[in-house]
Formats: sequence, structure tokens, C-alpha cells
Amino acid sequence: MGRSSWKRAQSFDELCELGARFVEGRESFFPGWGAEQLDAESEPLVPVLAALNRAGFLTLASQPGTLAGVDGCEQRAFVSGFCRASEARSLRRLGARSFRRGERGRAGVAVTRRAGSARVLAGHNAFESELELFRGQVGERALAQLSECVYWSLWDPVFGREEWLWRKLARVWS
Repeated sequence: MGRSSWKRAQSFDELCELGARFVEGRESFFPGWGAEQLDAESEPLVPVLAALNRAGFLTLASQPGTLAGVDGCEQRAFVSGFCRASEARSLRRLGARSFRRGERGRAGVAVTRRAGSARVLAGHNAFESELELFRGQVGERALAQLSECVYWSLWDPVFGREEWLWRKLARVWS
């Protein structure tokens, strides 16, 4: 398990399964993360994140919505990741922003703020920087398939709401 599982992965589907296993605590490594497990605040999201990964949406970053988060921050629920172009259509119908490799980006949207100042942004094109985290960490075929995917980001428009985004996303695979 761990780093070697990712290095052996040779397909996007294998990366998605490893992503699901990571959020479930059954893998102790995620490329680029450096952490051995999810942040404690994301534990309630495990069933949704695991299901998203197994449905072909490799999740890279996420957070719950809260008005009293880490360091007194307000948070909108959000999630971002990679998926195949065919799956991106279902996310765009939900309001997600998605980007193919090389597409121009858009300004990010604050999903975490403290005292009114943005701390974390979503909705911008982070394709290249996210892809780079997988280089040398996964099999070459898996990296090639990942580079053909779409980078996506979806967030709740309201700070502090807990369930809205996750219920909306559940429609994607149910």
C-alpha cells in the first residue's frame, strides 16, 4: 500500500480507486498531499468522496461548509478533481467549472475566508499544477490518461451550509 500502489497504477480508473481508498483511510499516501490521511474536518465527507472517486471523479481537494472552521475561517463546501470529458458534462449541469489542459482560466472564487479576506480559492484552472503533483508518482499510462482528463471544481454558493453540495453531488452517481 502507500506510495508503491500509486506508482503501479496504470489507468485513470486505478487512480480513482486509490483515491477512494485514501479517503476511506485504506491508503496512507496521496500524490502531492504529503498527509497520510484526510483532515479531521473532512471525515463526515468520506462516503461522498469515496463514491465520487469510484464513479470516475478523482477528488483532489475538498472541504465541508462551516461558519467556524479552522483558525476561525468561514468555509463554503467545495470539491475539485479530475474526470473524463464525458463525466464532466454531468458536473457542468450542476454548475461546476471545468477546464481541459491548456484552456484559459477564470478568476477563482473564495471558498475559505477569514475576517472577510479570501484564504482558499476554487473555480480557477489548476489543471497543470494539479497534474504536476502526479508526475513521477503514478505509472506512465495512468499519467497519460490523467493528462487527457478535465479538471473541475464545484462549490456551494453559500458559506457555512453543510449538506447542500453533497446532496447535489449524490445525484451524479445515484
